[in-house]
Amino acid sequence: MDPGIVAARELRKDREIAAAACIPVREIEAWMLPDREVFRALGGAEVQLPRDPEREIDPKLTLRRLLAEARLRIPPEDLYRFFGERVRLDVLASLPAFCAFRDELTAALRGLASSR
Repeated sequence: MDPGIVAARELRKDREIAAAACIPVREIEAWMLPDREVFRALGGAEVQLPRDPEREIDPKLTLRRLLAEARLRIPPEDLYRFFGERVRLDVLASLPAFCAFRDELTAALRGLASSR
């Protein structure tokens, strides 16, 4: 369990705290790497995506390399929005860390809903 969640629950033992761990930055970039259609929509670029994005040592570097190879220049804030709006959830569902996050977030939301 995430140390921050444990600490919050220790501080507020008088109430139940539903929480999901924060998304590590490394996963955010890894989650931008599995969907070939997003890269096509970005500029029609055909890129060689990593087989297992969550195993990339430095997914941020991999993303920059892929964009450079495709000769795509896009400001980071636009890049994150572009990918976030277009990445397909069924593609993300093939990634174990994404599924773990999704399940943890779903459980936290259900806990919040049932506590009302």
